Amino acid sequence: MILFVITECGGCATAITQTERELARSPDQEIDSDGALLHARYLGDSKTDGFDVARIIVTESRKGCSDRPPVEMLLPLTIRQSARPRLIEAGSLGPLEGSPVRIVIDRGGNSNAAENDQPRWEGYPSVIRLRHRWDAAPEISYRFGPKEIDLRHDDMEVELDWVCRSRVMYAGFTALLPVAVALDIATFPVQLILVILGGH
Repeated sequence: MILFVITECGGCATAITQTERELARSPDQEIDSDGALLHARYLGDSKTDGFDVARIIVTESRKGCSDRPPVEMLLPLTIRQSARPRLIEAGSLGPLEGSPVRIVIDRGGNSNAAENDQPRWEGYPSVIRLRHRWDAAPEISYRFGPKEIDLRHDDMEVELDWVCRSRVMYAGFTALLPVAVALDIATFPVQLILVILGGH
C-alpha cells in the first residue's frame, strides 16, 4: 500500500501544499458563508466614472477579521461592459442602516433555483446571486433595473486582500512548502525504480 501511494502520488506533497496555500489566500473567502445566504444592506447609489453604482455592504463578511472593515460591492446600474462590478474594502462607515439585500450563495451552479432566490429589483438590487469558483473571481448575477432585460451576469473585480484568518493558513502552508518539496525529491528514486520495474 505504501509503495502504491508513493508511486501513484509522485509530487503529491508539493502539489497539495501549493494548492492549499493558494486557496488560503483566495479573495472569495472575504465573503464566504457557512450557509447559502448572506445578509447585506443597500446604502444608496453613487457616481463612479460617469455611471451610477449601487453600494451594497455585506454586513456578515469577514467574520474572522473583526479588526477590518466589511466588504462592499459596487454594482453598476448599466449593461455597459466597461462598468465592472467590484468587491472592495469598505471605507469609513456610520451605522450600517439601509434597505435589506439577500445574497444567495450558489455553490453548485444549479440554475433551477427557487423563484424567490432569483435576482430581484425593488428600486435597487434586493436579491443577488453569487457563485464562488476556486480558480477565479466570484460570478455575480443581479438586476440593475425593472425591465426583463435589466439583468447582468458578470465576473467581479476583486480589490481585496485575503481575510485575516486565512493569513495564518497561508503562512502555515508557505512554511510547509519546502518540506513537501524535500519529501517529493527524497521519494523520487523509489518512484523511478518502481516505475521501471513495473514496465517489465
